[in-house]
Parts: sequence; C-alpha cells; structure tokens
Amino acid sequence: MLKLSQMTLNNLETVLDERRKAGSVEYIKTVKAEYSEAIQLLNEKIELLSNQVSSLREEKQQYKALTQDLESDNHLLREKNVELENELSHHIKRAEDILCRDRSHESNTQANAKEKEELERQLKLKELENVKLREKCADVEQTASQMEETLRNSEAKLKELRKRDATHLEAIASYVKDIHEMKDCLKTTRFSLL
Repeated sequence: MLKLSQMTLNNLETVLDERRKAGSVEYIKTVKAEYSEAIQLLNEKIELLSNQVSSLREEKQQYKALTQDLESDNHLLREKNVELENELSHHIKRAEDILCRDRSHESNTQANAKEKEELERQLKLKELENVKLREKCADVEQTASQMEETLRNSEAKLKELRKRDATHLEAIASYVKDIHEMKDCLKTTRFSLL
C-alpha cells in the first residue's frame, strides 16, 4: 500500500510538473499540499484498517479457540446428555417397577382386606353360633339337672315302693302262712268231726 502511495505521489509530481509548466507555482504548491494531506490521511486510514484487520485476525483466532472449546464442551454435554438419558431411563424403569409393585401390593392389600372382611363375617357368624350353642348347652344342662333331680326323686320313690312292696310281700307271706295254717286247722277239724 505504501508502494502504491509512492507511485501515486510520483504520478502526482509528474502531473504537477506538467501543470507547473501550464500554471502558477503557488497553485501547484497548494495542490501538492492538498494531495500530500490526502495521501497522509489515506496512509492513516490504511494503517487503521491494517490494525483492524490484525484485531479481526486476533478475534478470529480467539473465536476459533472459543469455537473449539464450545465444540469440546458440546461433545462433553452430548456425552453427559446420553449418560443422563440412560440414568433417566433407568430411574423411569425403576419407577415403573415400583409402581407395578405398588399396584400389585395394592391389589393384594385389597384382596387381603376383602378376605379379612369375609373372615370377620364368618367369625361373627361363628360367634353367633357359639352363643346359640352356649344357650342350648345351658338349656341342656338345665334340662339334665332337672332330669337328675327327677331321677333322684324317682329313685327315692322306687326305694320307697320297694320298701312298701317288701312290706306287702311280708304281709302276703304272713297271710298265706295264716291261710295255710287255717286250712290245716280246718282239715284237722274235719277229721276230728268225722
């Protein structure tokens, strides 16, 4: 760029030489000063642009490094994401298994509750049956007690009747004996009368 400016300056001097021949020296000096100022501004602009290019190149390198870092981080994030997805899938599977077990347990609990209710109902029926059986046993015991009392009374009456029968038998035997004696007496009396 500096070479280009130098060439431009040389061309300008050539032009000025031609104009010097054609015009006044003051005019040529003024034009040369203006061109020199313009070239200086242009050189400053070129230097500024060069600095900006260097800055942009540096930023590009930084951006490239940052991009590489981001790509590396992105790769790590992908790996972490896969790991988290696998872990999440594992937790979901465990949660589903736990939920399935809970449902099975709940179903078993409901079945056990129904079975418990049925057993409690049967137990109440058995308790009612036991109460009725106890009442029947009490009635039977009372009846048995009454029958024992009746049996004791009957045995006492039977003993009394046997005692009476024995007395009656003794009396009858005595009567029979007396009758036999009376018959013997009658026979004796008849023989003596004959």
